[in-house]
Amino acid sequence: LRRSLQVELEEARLAHELAREQRDVARRQVEQAREAAELSRERFAAGTLLSTELIGVESRLTESRMELAIATARERAALARLHALARPGGRALGLFPPVRVWQAPQASPVARRPG
Repeated sequence: LRRSLQVELEEARLAHELAREQRDVARRQVEQAREAAELSRERFAAGTLLSTELIGVESRLTESRMELAIATARERAALARLHALARPGGRALGLFPPVRVWQAPQASPVARRPG
């Protein structure tokens, strides 16, 4: 069971890492599509680009934005799964040794001067 949980936790970590990388790629694609759309709008305004070509560029920008939204949702879902496994009370909690986070305050070792 312990080995199974370790594998599940590692799979969740890798899935999140992959989803994060895919989101980053999607962000770069949006930026490239945005720049292409700006240039195309300028060319259209100057009369050197057909409206059908501009529509195609704008469509690619919209598609890249949708892909980014999907990639962001996948990254968040992967992160949620990872947190669900590793959080206190999660299935993978037994993989980690208990850690004492809080200790009771101790009396000060400094001696008091007689008053």
